[in-house]
Amino acid sequence: MIGYVVVPGIDGSDDAHWQSRWEQTWGERAVRIDPDSWSVPELGDWVQAIERGVGLLEPRVDDIVLVAHSLGCWAVAEWLATTTRRPLRALLVAPPDPSGSAFRSVVTASFLGVSARPLPSATVLVASVDDPFCDVDVARELGRRWGSAFEAIPHRRAPQLRERPGGLAARQGGSGAADRAVRGGRRSRGRGPAAGVALPAAGVARRGGRYASR
Repeated sequence: MIGYVVVPGIDGSDDAHWQSRWEQTWGERAVRIDPDSWSVPELGDWVQAIERGVGLLEPRVDDIVLVAHSLGCWAVAEWLATTTRRPLRALLVAPPDPSGSAFRSVVTASFLGVSARPLPSATVLVASVDDPFCDVDVARELGRRWGSAFEAIPHRRAPQLRERPGGLAARQGGSGAADRAVRGGRRSRGRGPAAGVALPAAGVARRGGRYASR
């Protein structure tokens, strides 16, 4: 059985957010991280929250998939680079550009040193061509550095994200990398792109001068 660790962006994901809907679909197979610094993010706090979430879920599932959005993608990347645990894979949706002024204006100093480097587990990065907080070419380069399978979609508010996870490849016309990331499948050997099914991304919106999940 696959379990899911949900890693939202700043301030978490509200009930209408695609992560929350997916979490509800997964039920007891899903755990959401609970950092103390939701609104003023501290990287170490978020990484520890991921470790707690994985540790809580691990005894009752066969494999784990991390499902991250926005700033949560950077926390997952840092956790993957430092942990001895090896989840099945991670889905990274709409990571913000760490060199952008918006990113630097809302995170604490602990996030300012993040950089993309090869990750030890399979990952899938999903980006949109109109995300104002990460140009699609920057996202593609992040994926290359992480060793991620990459999916680009036309619009950051793609309606398919409101649906149940999985089964979206035919409607989206993608290569299929992202959907299988959440549906499970064969464990990859070492680092490298995960095989899978296409999922649309949600970009980061800005609300009151901050990143907010959508």
